[in-house]
Amino acid sequence: MAAERDAIKFYDPLYELNVFSNSHSVSIFRLFFEGKYFEEKNFYEEILNTYEMGRLFHLKQSGLAFLIFPSATHNRFAHSIGTWTLGTLAMSESKVLISLGRRDNRPGHGIEFESLSNYLSGPENSARGLSFLISLLVHDIAHKPFSHVLESNESMISAGVKTHEESGIDIIRGNRDAPIFASYQKRAESMGIPMISTVLSEYEDKGLLSVNTISDLLKGGQNDDSMIKLLHELVSGVVDLDRLDHYNRDSYFTGVKLAGVGIRGILENIIVDPTEEKVYIHEDGVNHVLHLLFAKELLWEEALDSDRIRSYDTMLNRAVTIYLEENSNDPDAAYDIASSTDDELVSILRTGKDSRDLIDRIMSRRAYVQIWSGSTNWDRGRLMGRISEFLNDNRLDPNRWLIHVPPNYGMTPSWMNLNVYKRNGQIGQIGENNPTLMNYFEGQESLRSKRIRVFVHPDEQNGRDINHIKQELNEYLMLA
Repeated sequence: MAAERDAIKFYDPLYELNVFSNSHSVSIFRLFFEGKYFEEKNFYEEILNTYEMGRLFHLKQSGLAFLIFPSATHNRFAHSIGTWTLGTLAMSESKVLISLGRRDNRPGHGIEFESLSNYLSGPENSARGLSFLISLLVHDIAHKPFSHVLESNESMISAGVKTHEESGIDIIRGNRDAPIFASYQKRAESMGIPMISTVLSEYEDKGLLSVNTISDLLKGGQNDDSMIKLLHELVSGVVDLDRLDHYNRDSYFTGVKLAGVGIRGILENIIVDPTEEKVYIHEDGVNHVLHLLFAKELLWEEALDSDRIRSYDTMLNRAVTIYLEENSNDPDAAYDIASSTDDELVSILRTGKDSRDLIDRIMSRRAYVQIWSGSTNWDRGRLMGRISEFLNDNRLDPNRWLIHVPPNYGMTPSWMNLNVYKRNGQIGQIGENNPTLMNYFEGQESLRSKRIRVFVHPDEQNGRDINHIKQELNEYLMLA
């Protein structure tokens, strides 16, 4: 099977590297497994040629953003290998703080630094090192179609579909009791392609990696090993490698440039402290982090959270809900959607009457029109109840009047408490010396997390008193 595939060598324009070429990867794995038979090329061929990794070629990283930014057709496979690439760079450039057992009261004394790759080399750590890199490579294998649009779809959740992180763990574990695994397995077997759980299990039997460790690195909070907890922060934390590649890659392909954010400047200033179980940014890297946060803000405001993209997102969400309502007797319908590719989902939705109308409008770039936006401090449950009352009381067609509530409604990550390792060895927070900037970033995150938008079919504006409806919206959805 492997011989039928293209050679595993991918050029990544973001990092100007031939990813998975011998010059890029072999030294890292020789460091991990010196004196132990391990053919890294064969290993990567087996991983990358699995059904789950191949599916990522057919999932757009930026969802429906390509309808506005035509070059944003990059896929989750590129993002996954990009995140892995950052992991290999972090191995050589990020540092582990080692306590020498004689710390005194003078900051910075009694410690030394070691590269992450050196710390994770040797027989006791080698499996953790490879597990860390593999967790970066496979972190999106269970992603739903069109980016994060369907993560918060109420009908999908009601049908039992988990988040893509939770589903990914079921898949790499080969959990035969999980419906999502069964859905993937059916597709893989029909194509005659191996599944990733089989490959990982084989290498686990050889003592080269740990599936449990990969799972812990992906979900966090389940392992008492301090180093696993810290590596999880690099996989899924405040400033993690997933986000670094996501911001960099999405800005590159949407054209909303990052203006030369120093990704390596961040990586070489990451410090992990196993004794205190904390991740720090060295003071020398703070400006790089601030630059990244500015770039992230630009990316989200100008592209990913723009009104028109949110209109398409909301239309797709409604189309999926309609389809699942029309197929409520099919217990596999929600899992078929969750395991589909972007193109497969379009085909699925075109089999329904009302869902077809919506997906055809999306694919022909005929977005619903935004007529209102605002925010409220209500919790999500109360908000959703008021939305339902508004639609029912005003006898509005829920297929033509769509309300977008952010998937992360009311949740704001705290950048203020990002730990900083100062030049004098003391520990602080990034917000201490940059309170105005950090308050701005958190304020913008908070606004986005509570920004509610109302979109309508263009025909609904004919013969209606839109100003009256806007006033109704203010009364239903906003605090007096």
